[in-house]
Amino acid sequence: MVMPNRALFAALFVTAASSPALAQVDASPGVSYSAGESISVSSVRSYAEDWLVNPFRELEVEGSFRFVTAPESNLTDDDDGELRFTDVGIFHAGARYSFAQRFEVAAGIDLLAKQPSYLDEPAWGGGNLGFRYSLGRKWALWASGAGGPLLADAGAWGDAAVGLQARTSIDETIRFQASSGVAGTRLFMGEDSGRPWFTELSTHGEALLRSPRGEVAGWLGVDYRIPLAHSDGNLEIDPQTRLNFQLGFMLGYVGKWDLYAIYAVIDRGEAEDPATTLPILDGGFDQSQIIFGAARRFDLEDPKKKDEILQMVGGR
Repeated sequence: MVMPNRALFAALFVTAASSPALAQVDASPGVSYSAGESISVSSVRSYAEDWLVNPFRELEVEGSFRFVTAPESNLTDDDDGELRFTDVGIFHAGARYSFAQRFEVAAGIDLLAKQPSYLDEPAWGGGNLGFRYSLGRKWALWASGAGGPLLADAGAWGDAAVGLQARTSIDETIRFQASSGVAGTRLFMGEDSGRPWFTELSTHGEALLRSPRGEVAGWLGVDYRIPLAHSDGNLEIDPQTRLNFQLGFMLGYVGKWDLYAIYAVIDRGEAEDPATTLPILDGGFDQSQIIFGAARRFDLEDPKKKDEILQMVGGR
């Protein structure tokens, strides 16, 4: 028996979030966070469209700037580690290419533009890769990988994640979507560290509100992450169940341009218990992020082919 779309959607979200056997990647499709924070790698444009994966052959180039704030952290021994607005600024540059009506690949880098005076971190903050495969207008498989330096030149971190995303609609202007996957993070701190690692079950739910023609869109998202397994190596780590929040808004009425703003809250343990945090500036401890970004899409599709695709997907 074939289940209705809404039943399939509910089954995906409920199973991922509450399976007794499991007893935590753009965050949001449009944004990539370090250290396992990315639940998806799709374009921010998908919030205003009828598809999850762009069916047209397009190249998208994007740039964003995010401000990292935190009431406390374990960045220093003689300071509470408070990060005020404009203390930390991270620039992200990325590109995304969609092709063959079902595939999408993405890559990006982070550059540390501003940091507190008591830190001396390198300008390169990390990079990320993503892949998505459309299973239809309402389903998509995704995979992502990321990596970057640890604080105080202690080594590097690496992350990989895979999952499934689904969407359903209750109105032309109101949609819900969910994503579920497994993420793994490893710290590379030399042979003596034992290279500690941990894995998480990652679930993400979003409510989307958009204009009928896609000129504007807004969304509210929640991440729930559950530790599955971990290895301390020679460095004690204690992954916690985590809950992240995101509120986003985009403007897409100007040609091939999309402008967006996002407020995100990232949950990562307690500063008083370093084992529950990570030695990473972006996403390694409890923090809030304010993100401003823009994306420019370049149409590479043959005009005749595009008309055929438009008829299949029901227009833009």
